Amino acid sequence: MSNVEYKRALCFASHANCGVRATVEDGKITKLEGDPECTVSQGRVCERMDFQLEWLDHPKRCNYPLKRVGARGSGKWERLTWDQACAEIGEKLRYLADEYGPESVIFSHGTGRTDEWYEGRFFNLYGSPNLAMGGSEICWCPTYTNESATYGQFAAAFTAAKTGCVVLWGHNPAQSGDFPEHWGYQDLFANDPDAKLIVVDPRCTEYAANADVWLRLRPGTDGAMAMGWMNVIINEELYDKEFVEAWTYGFEDLKKAVQAYPPEKVAEICWVPAEKIVKAARMYATCLPAYLPWGLATDAIGRNQAQANRAKACLKALIGINKAGQTYLAPPNDVLPHATFEMPEMLPKSQRDKQLGSDRFPFHSWPSYQMISDAQSRVFHHPYFLSQNATCAQNWCAVSEAIRTGKPYPVKGLIAQASNPFSNLSNTQDVYECVKLLDLVITHEYTMTPLAMLSDYVLPAAGWLERPQLWGVGGGGPCITGVALTGEAAVPPLYERRDNYEFWRSLAEGTFDEETCEKYWSWQTTEEAYDAMLEPQGTSARGAISRIPCSIHRPRNGTRCPIRRPVSSTASARLRARWSCARPSSKTCSTRKRRCPTTRSLSSRRFPPPTWPRPSRSSSRLARASCRTTIPSTAR
Repeated sequence: MSNVEYKRALCFASHANCGVRATVEDGKITKLEGDPECTVSQGRVCERMDFQLEWLDHPKRCNYPLKRVGARGSGKWERLTWDQACAEIGEKLRYLADEYGPESVIFSHGTGRTDEWYEGRFFNLYGSPNLAMGGSEICWCPTYTNESATYGQFAAAFTAAKTGCVVLWGHNPAQSGDFPEHWGYQDLFANDPDAKLIVVDPRCTEYAANADVWLRLRPGTDGAMAMGWMNVIINEELYDKEFVEAWTYGFEDLKKAVQAYPPEKVAEICWVPAEKIVKAARMYATCLPAYLPWGLATDAIGRNQAQANRAKACLKALIGINKAGQTYLAPPNDVLPHATFEMPEMLPKSQRDKQLGSDRFPFHSWPSYQMISDAQSRVFHHPYFLSQNATCAQNWCAVSEAIRTGKPYPVKGLIAQASNPFSNLSNTQDVYECVKLLDLVITHEYTMTPLAMLSDYVLPAAGWLERPQLWGVGGGGPCITGVALTGEAAVPPLYERRDNYEFWRSLAEGTFDEETCEKYWSWQTTEEAYDAMLEPQGTSARGAISRIPCSIHRPRNGTRCPIRRPVSSTASARLRARWSCARPSSKTCSTRKRRCPTTRSLSSRRFPPPTWPRPSRSSSRLARASCRTTIPSTAR
């Protein structure tokens, strides 16, 4: 008889962190399926689950610590132990700190699908302000910083049974993002086919094809579009007067500013008819509650992304914050936030001031972080609430200049985790040349990425099936949903892989003295570190998993994310009637009958009802073709 166990984990293939139930037979995972008792995903999983078992023991995975023995990039490696590797790395880090200053070592991270307070703790103790580089400049972090500066926290927007209007602005959940959000729209429109849908996107996405209003704006003009909406909402007095009066500052200044953006002018800027801009703004302000989730596109539009995101934040505030089905500011709960464990107070101001690029890019740097944190502490009663590595980023152009010229000081070392600068930074030739100039490059990764190939040390990383998980505590615990979820490792780390906490703790043991490690890295395992975070809840990581699968830790005020109503067969029938699959018009997407906003994955057996009819291949091609427009010669 084989020994069969069932483990409850959280999938880190996306930011949704859906609950997963793993079947483990004789120490090997044989099956992965959705956990029906998980509050977030309710048993549903997406197609990413199909390759997770293959990825767990893929031939290209890094399994052992390696040290470069040939020229950088030659592919010649020597295997060594973790203790030996971390001792050598620690010796070199101490040398760089003594010779050039600790600020000469920088860090590059990925998209935050791992708990990330460990590197903040390490770098604050080491003395380097150059903590964040990589995806933080173009993915979520700009919105996170902007909204925190506007109303104190990242605004979690979620669908609820009574949501009257959904605005997808630079966001297509049918093909990207976290699928529980997409499933939420299925449930929403199934239960209420009269709910409105507005899409702001240059592309004819699945949702754009079915929108009540589709604003096909000129790429990069999102800020002007948002100002145009506010012009209509304020001038027609469609905003929430009670909320604006009680909770906002500077409304008269905003009212004055938006007068420069009447719909007619915005139409010229954005290439969208003025009447459609007015219609969308009125729909958003009157079909309440209205829901405007985060969209990646405005984080990556370039120079005006900060003001575009600020304008979108003001749009949310105009119709009211913390109302069911609208923008929600998740309050702190009793789970200790990331910032508490990052220990930013350990980095003196004299070192913070040395952050590369903070003089040119102050908003996404230490000065802004401290200003926002001071304001947050008065409300949230935490000295530090923001996630440090999401808001204190050094810009690559400043890093590149320091590596090449030694000004304002030399950069000699790079530690990268879940990050490949050749894919998340611009000008790969510049990245390549700069990496070749560094004295020390350390990579903690799953595979031999281009950066790993150029590293001095490559250390193998454990995946989400090999480590315990605590999700929902970034940015103040939690920053997005108001809940924290726990999961367990389905199997121990394979070969000699180590998870992120163990990587940083091992590095700390090789770098710092024994007293520092005993004081600040006393937890022997990741689970022990999570126990410390959960201690105010009166539970532990293991206790939370055994008591409630994917445990919910309620915020102090007793509120929680609203659970969506189950979809009835009657509602599904209404939904199918609304989202008909009639042949689209050959003229324009906006005049065509509604089609199902699905991708190939929605026909998968993994997606329970509502089951939506899928358009034919020919119909799908016609829909795409009908969305093509010719840019007027005067606008080219």
